[in-house]
Amino acid sequence: MDKSNCKPASSVRMRRILIVEDETNQAYVLRLGLRKVPNCEVVTAISGEQALRLFQREPFDLMITDYQMQGMNGMTLIEQVRKDYPATATMLLTAYSSTELHEQASQVLVHRLLDKPVGLEEFRAAVLEALEAPVPIQARNAPDQACVPSVPSIDPNPEAQAVDTDVLVSRILIVEEDPSNSLLLHAALQKLNHCEVVSAASGEQALEFLWREPFDLLITAYDLPGMDGMQLVWHVRESYPAMPVIFITGFSNPDLHQQAKRANVAAILDKYAEFTQIRSAAVHALRDKAAAHDLQIVR
Repeated sequence: MDKSNCKPASSVRMRRILIVEDETNQAYVLRLGLRKVPNCEVVTAISGEQALRLFQREPFDLMITDYQMQGMNGMTLIEQVRKDYPATATMLLTAYSSTELHEQASQVLVHRLLDKPVGLEEFRAAVLEALEAPVPIQARNAPDQACVPSVPSIDPNPEAQAVDTDVLVSRILIVEEDPSNSLLLHAALQKLNHCEVVSAASGEQALEFLWREPFDLLITAYDLPGMDGMQLVWHVRESYPAMPVIFITGFSNPDLHQQAKRANVAAILDKYAEFTQIRSAAVHALRDKAAAHDLQIVR
């Protein structure tokens, strides 16, 4: 369980929000989205079972739960909460939207059903609406909106400090279409000393950035609109052969790994890699680049 407090205003009741999400990185993104919600206490649980135990200690004003979780799924959890704690507003997040799921959410009076990926501004607006509503209203789709807020200086992984982050002044280009994943990469890299991190939402935009100004490291997702991540890597290899590249993918297959190896990719990371893994790969790539540059000078 993780707990964080928003700053309370005097004489204003603190509202309690429970996030139920078994993916640590996704829970972190949701907490970021709630940082600007005033007068609230945010608690996180990693399962429906843990969430119900937390309710037994003290009720919540709002519960935000993912649908797909190990053990009890989000809808089953909401049904139990609506039965035992009817005053608690509920929100459901899902990447598996269907007419049947929306009908089920409507029947149990889910206040809001949001389809992933959801922009953090839209998420925050839905939370404020849920907190102000005296009675939960029928579930409905959230409009698709992408928004990447600035990254606050917090890190959900206490082990992150163990990574040596002392690197030369460097510029890192992140290429990621999904704003939540882009935010996570920014958060993972923010403790690297002397580093500037820039984001692009497509391979085409990344090439424009590279043409305008130099970068020391490229971190790209595979699944991108237009050209995919591997096509981008080959373009970069043609024009910037010395630039280290870190490849992030949720598709693990031998052919893709062979292509990445042929393109001399510095590291291939899983889409759900821990912050320390991302940071460590970036540090090693930047140091290897600096060492190769120093060797060229000596020669």
